Amino acid sequence: MARRRRHSAPHPVRHSGRPHDRSELEDRQAVPGFGDESELDLRKGFADGFPNGQYSVTSPPAIYRDLLITGEAVPEAAGPGPRGDIRAFDIRTGKLAWQFRTWAGDPKENRTGVNVWSIMTVNTDRGIVYLPIGSATYDFYGGDRKGSGLYANCLVALDAATGKVLWSYQLVHHDLWDYDLPAPPALVTVKRGGREIPALAQVTKMGLVFLFDRVTGRPIYPIRETRISSHVWKSQGRFTPWGTGLTLVFPGTLGGDTWPGGSFDPARGYLSVNTNEIGAVRRMEPQPDGAASRYRRTRRLRAILGRPSTPVPAAAVGRAHGYRHQYGSLRPAGTAGYY
Repeated sequence: MARRRRHSAPHPVRHSGRPHDRSELEDRQAVPGFGDESELDLRKGFADGFPNGQYSVTSPPAIYRDLLITGEAVPEAAGPGPRGDIRAFDIRTGKLAWQFRTWAGDPKENRTGVNVWSIMTVNTDRGIVYLPIGSATYDFYGGDRKGSGLYANCLVALDAATGKVLWSYQLVHHDLWDYDLPAPPALVTVKRGGREIPALAQVTKMGLVFLFDRVTGRPIYPIRETRISSHVWKSQGRFTPWGTGLTLVFPGTLGGDTWPGGSFDPARGYLSVNTNEIGAVRRMEPQPDGAASRYRRTRRLRAILGRPSTPVPAAAVGRAHGYRHQYGSLRPAGTAGYY
């Protein structure tokens, strides 16, 4: 929902055929000049080809000057669907100001996913909006999307006024684990080599924290990339390829950090993070000819084991962590507790 600061009435923004909070808007005065009779339908002209496809707004939009910048939730199942592009609208008129195409592949594929379902971060002083982008569909099978799959699983910095890419860094190449970037990157300051570096701290489902120079996109600390063998199906912890036999991946799709993100204390140099210690046990099942994907990941252990099961292991816990990087190294500062 967009708000115009000079007026008390909010702009309703449609995303699935109906405006947000209609009951709260009925008694309020519409703002003339915004969208179509004070409403903006985000599906119109964008997701028209998929009238039954999911297209919803799961996080508040980012605001930069007079621009409303929004992501969306789109289908994660196999098959074509609405794209996950990021769009900016003039907050006074509702007109499209810019659009960033998140999938660098063939647009005719109608590849869905590659969206920002979480929250974007705006560095207003520098005029930069940072996008934590999710994975491409189908999340767990990549035979029809060979290559690294830009801009899936990327942290992307855009010129907030124009939508131009300033830099990007892909944290997972050719994602098969639904390791979306799940939270807004935190604006932090790192002291290293006698100078203060304006930085970004990006937490992940993998349980890893990445620090980047927020202006150049260069990693503050070296990032080691590891090639994963497609022929080894036993558990390798994170980045274990899903197999046709029962496969344990840890952390799973709910593991590491998710929505909460991190909180930075500039006085002490602490980055506080909540994490989930949750794995996933699933397998890939072949699909019949003509299916949208050659393989699908089973959703429930019951289908594999033949008996009821709980989606979260009894041993799964969450922790609140503190990391201190003020003095040039990223060190655990303690665990605040369990939940």
